[in-house]
Amino acid sequence: MKAFEYLAPSSLQEALEMLSKHGSESVIMAGGTDLIPMLKERAVSPKYVIHLDKLDELRYIREDQNTIRIGPLTTMNDLLDSVLIASKLNALKQAAESSASPQVRNLGTVGGNVCTSSPAGDMCLALVALGAAVTISGKGGVRSCAVEDFVTGNKQNILESDQMVTEITVPLLQENTASSFTKLGKRKGMTISYAGAAASIMVDTSSKTIQAAKVALGALAPTPIVAKALSEALTGQNIATVDVKTLAESVKSEIAPITGRTTAEYSYEVAVVLASRCVEECLESFKHGGRSSI
Repeated sequence: MKAFEYLAPSSLQEALEMLSKHGSESVIMAGGTDLIPMLKERAVSPKYVIHLDKLDELRYIREDQNTIRIGPLTTMNDLLDSVLIASKLNALKQAAESSASPQVRNLGTVGGNVCTSSPAGDMCLALVALGAAVTISGKGGVRSCAVEDFVTGNKQNILESDQMVTEITVPLLQENTASSFTKLGKRKGMTISYAGAAASIMVDTSSKTIQAAKVALGALAPTPIVAKALSEALTGQNIATVDVKTLAESVKSEIAPITGRTTAEYSYEVAVVLASRCVEECLESFKHGGRSSI
């Protein structure tokens, strides 16, 4: 690890001023679960590390009209402890549960996971399926961007050197909507994904037809992707007769498998399985009298 100057802003404004001053010579540290190994391996060698640990103003989960707002310093254990997340955003809860060990979940943050922008990032994948957006702040002002557009490549995103994510917003799912997340790795949990899937499905409980669907896939391309063909094909289908596994074959044409941890052939097959599993879990919740959003 190369020497660097440690900076600890006491407010968001001070953090933004530090970013504006030091720009590309600096990196932001939230929980440090991704950054510290990178520093040790000299994958990054900044002159300044800006640690956001003191910024409690960026650690929250709250409901605001039709939106759930999440501070970027919110930890994965914060998500698991939240009744609001458990009752409204099941996919995000499941992603947090499987993302890491309890010790790492105490430190690892939602914002850090999103900004690391790994193709295998569990938080990113769930947030894409849920239609989430990030708020980006910097010297040029504040803007919003969909999570699926925020990540541009393997550990790459649209942030400029003087910018940081200051909020994650998730639209409240409409009534009769279910969401789900699943992944495959070496172990059941606490592992980097070989492949992952997340879905949100809205059903008309009177006609038992799917009104809207969004299926996302992770670790199967340089960025989390929306399986558009599958999402569109599910819309209008009756939940009692829909052949999810056959429709899910379409995801093979939308992914770009990352070789190394698995073979491309394996990735194509597992993508179909995981996409089907997520959708079927959502639909199963409607086959016993229906439900409100989760």
